[in-house]
Order: sequence, then structure tokens, then C-alpha cells
Amino acid sequence: MKLYRNLNSFDSKGIQTAVTVGMFDSVHFGHQKVLKELTNISKLNKLESVVISFSNSTLSYFKQNVFDDFLFSIEDKIQQIEKLGIDHLIIIPFDDYVATIDAKHFVEDILITILNAKQLVLGYDNRFGKGREGSVDFVNKNFSTKIKAHSVEAEYLNYSNHSNEIISSSLAKHYLTLGWVDKIDQLLGRPFYLKGIVQSGKKLGRQIGFPTANIFLSPQQFVPSIGVYATKVFLNGQIFKGVTNLGFRPTVDNSKTLTIETYLFDFSEEIYGEEIEIEFVKKLRMEMKFNSIEELKIQINKDCEQAKKVLA
Repeated sequence: MKLYRNLNSFDSKGIQTAVTVGMFDSVHFGHQKVLKELTNISKLNKLESVVISFSNSTLSYFKQNVFDDFLFSIEDKIQQIEKLGIDHLIIIPFDDYVATIDAKHFVEDILITILNAKQLVLGYDNRFGKGREGSVDFVNKNFSTKIKAHSVEAEYLNYSNHSNEIISSSLAKHYLTLGWVDKIDQLLGRPFYLKGIVQSGKKLGRQIGFPTANIFLSPQQFVPSIGVYATKVFLNGQIFKGVTNLGFRPTVDNSKTLTIETYLFDFSEEIYGEEIEIEFVKKLRMEMKFNSIEELKIQINKDCEQAKKVLA
């Protein structure tokens, strides 16, 4: 897959393309359905597949002082889209140009002129152009001799109590807000994880017998509800099991900054400066304030035993 950071770097000389446009911020099952349809149409019509995506959200563009809160990083999005067999990925900022270009010029200037597109694939609720004017019907009505547009139906959850819910990044965020990390794979086809560099902290965990690997995240990173989780940690090609506390340490120092601390079972190495990936398997409990450090230690031991059963 070829990656581009601006539209004008794409060279369509000698090729014709099939294109889709969207945030694809978590590449959930609904996104995957659109991307698979794009690759199918591309192969059927002997075209090269192109995805146009954005490095920031429309919300952060239109509303000042609103930060993006993506489920995963841009790098993760690139990896997931590449796995689906896409030929070209264009990631551009959602800026004044994108926000103000009307649907007609989006089709003429971007899809036809720059990308030499013959097919357009859009999700069931996807629109493009100023005022969300552009749609499948718009393209087929006004540009039928030059490009054909297709709509992909929504993807629904397939388990009993939630079978009427449409899979979306918003639904995934809602699940995480409730602490339902064990249900995320039913939306994404993979677990939720956080990734970061292990930093040197106050070593408070070590002082009470539970040394932790601490990571810090950017304000743009969406996180689950605060609490204690059974987790798997990926480090240098190895997988370790542990317990992760995501919260403010009310018993130890009542931090004002959100902390992500992971105690790894049967592990004693120094890993400061190493990158780890923390896969959230199941929420064990809410974060609590205990009357003493001894009470906290007793609860941590219980958390570890429960996590070991979950992760067995």
C-alpha cells in the first residue's frame, strides 16, 4: 500500500481508481465492510483502490477548543487499512479547503481530475462536500457518464440483546465509557489497547510491593472508564499478563493527573524507555479509596487473583 500526505502527491497517470472517503478512525466492522466492498469493486473493474481519510476530525475543525479523542492512533489506522488490501491511502487534514469545497468540485477536482476515479464507494450515512451535499444519489445523478457511486449498508451487532445497534466508533466509545472492554471485539474484531513508552514515575507501587509500568498518553487518546482491568501486555514480541489501574490513585497520593499503571505478573525487569501495548481484557472493579495502604494491598492481591482467572 502506498501512503500519501497530500492529494497533489497522488499520480494517477496510467491508472484508474475506485475511491472511498471517510474518517475510518477505528476501522470497525462497518468500516471494514466499506473497505472490502471497495476492494471487490476495484478487482472486478480492474481498478486500483484509494482511501481518502483525515488526520483530524470534523468536530475539532468546526468547534474551537475541542480535541480529537480517537480510539486508536493514525499509525494504527494505516496498519488496519493496509491489512484489508487497499492499494493507496491518502491522509490529509480536515482543513478550510476540505470544509468549504462543494460536492460538485469535490467530484470534479478531486475524484475525477486528481484520482481518475471511475467508482465511488460510500458508507450508508457518509456524505462529502460543503454542507454534506455529496452523496451516492448526487454523484449518480450529476456524473453518471464519468463515475458510478455505490452505497454500503450499515453493519449491525449480531448478538441478541443489541442486534438493532449499528456498529460505529461512537458506540465503541460508549462501551468503553461503561467499561465494557470485553465487548469491543464484537465491534472492531480486535481488542481495545493503549500504547506508550514506559516512564519513570514516583515508584509508589514498588514501595507497596507492586512495581508498575507507567505510561502517559496524549490528550487526544480516548480511554475507558477509570478502574482496574485484567490486561495483557505486549513487549518486545512477548506477551505478559497483569493488572492495570487507570485512574487517580486516591489512596496513595490522590493524583490530579490520570495515570495508567500496570503490574505485570512474575516480572522484575527494568523497562523504562520501552514501548508497551496494553490490551484491555476485562474490567474488574472501579477505582476505590481505601482507609489504609494495607487495605489497598489486600485488594490488589484479590485483583491479581481475579485477573489470573480471567486471563487463564
